[in-house]
Amino acid sequence: MQPLYLLDTNIISELNAPHPNQNVLARLTEYKTMSCTCSVVFDELLFGAKRLKTGKRRSDLMHFYIDYLQTAFNIIPFDHHASWINSDLSERLEAIGKPAPRMDSMIAATAIANNLVLVTRNTKDFEAIQEVSPLMVENWFMKGGTTSES
Repeated sequence: MQPLYLLDTNIISELNAPHPNQNVLARLTEYKTMSCTCSVVFDELLFGAKRLKTGKRRSDLMHFYIDYLQTAFNIIPFDHHASWINSDLSERLEAIGKPAPRMDSMIAATAIANNLVLVTRNTKDFEAIQEVSPLMVENWFMKGGTTSES
């Protein structure tokens, strides 16, 4: 089945939270086969884990990302098509005086290139990108799934 949802870093991270958001868990259960993530998110997750001091938490996270995440979700690459979209997004955002953080624009470009809905808690981080592109965003932390909450 073709994925419909691209999961942002904060959605994947919720799977390891001490008290995960029940709305997110319910949506992940319901839409697991229709969800994927991307190489940029995978990079953010791995880098975040590697920044931790050597120990159990770091080890557990690395095993989760390597052993579970790579098999549970398709990881879409940031490819040449996404690169073209990202450069266009960056140019448009700069022109309106609202540049986006590079990783956010790369995640958004991957979603756009693959016609996916970006699922994130940080909807406000993507509002400027939505102004200049067809990016679709949902927030699964909210009960309805689409209302902003940062």
